[in-house]
Amino acid sequence: MRKIIQATVFYLTAAICLSLAGPSARAADKLTVGISFQQLSDPFFISIIYGCQKAAKEEDINLIIHEAGGYANVDRQIQQIEDLIQKKVNMMIIMPTNAKGVVPVVERAIASGIPAMDMGSQVASNKMIAFVQADDHELGAAQARFLVSILKGKGKVLYIAGPAGVTWTVDRLAGFKSVLEKSPDLKLLDELWINSSREAGLRNTEDKLETYKDLNAISAGADVMTQGSGDALKAANKVGKVLLTTVGLSKDTEDMIRNGVIQMTAAQQTVLMGY
Repeated sequence: MRKIIQATVFYLTAAICLSLAGPSARAADKLTVGISFQQLSDPFFISIIYGCQKAAKEEDINLIIHEAGGYANVDRQIQQIEDLIQKKVNMMIIMPTNAKGVVPVVERAIASGIPAMDMGSQVASNKMIAFVQADDHELGAAQARFLVSILKGKGKVLYIAGPAGVTWTVDRLAGFKSVLEKSPDLKLLDELWINSSREAGLRNTEDKLETYKDLNAISAGADVMTQGSGDALKAANKVGKVLLTTVGLSKDTEDMIRNGVIQMTAAQQTVLMGY
């Protein structure tokens, strides 16, 4: 059975990793853990990798880190996971580009004797041994509760979900909607499935500000997209007139909060997740 592990109980993750690697693997040289990420250009992922490296140094574990270069590069991630199989790593940590797209190669790794867990976003397989992530449903719900409180339950909202095909986008939107359902006068006008980048957030927000002139709030599933939305609000002279909420707390997001561009974030402990 897969263990769902919140960041606050990360020691369970370490225990699982070490026990499943087996005593013989530990006795011979160092353990080697292969990590396969969607991309490492976002500060969110960089913080997670820092946590992974910190724990690996403490446990004297080798890391092999691959990144696919973006959510669209499913084939590249599959090739990189195949490389980890060839290298016969002791364990894999997967943050999938697409929940279903990587299932065959991940399950092939597991069948070869390499246990695998997912982190940040789930692989659509019941063969993974553990999952480390904040509660995505709750992160989305927290954003919606803030808007309900500030807007007194009335208004028009845009939600920028992020990339399709990954679990964190789906779960955060579901949490957001679960709160809005209790406030029928707070209307969700549109939900956008876009690349998780600042440029995509900017471009799509600019378009929607033209479409929805009376928009009261924008919420996004990740702060890198929200930063682009903030750029669009500044250009349109709508900072503070359109509320902006997000998930995550990178340096640029912190600056935008201090400057009043972003009104709320549901922050995650990204280093701790990796650790």
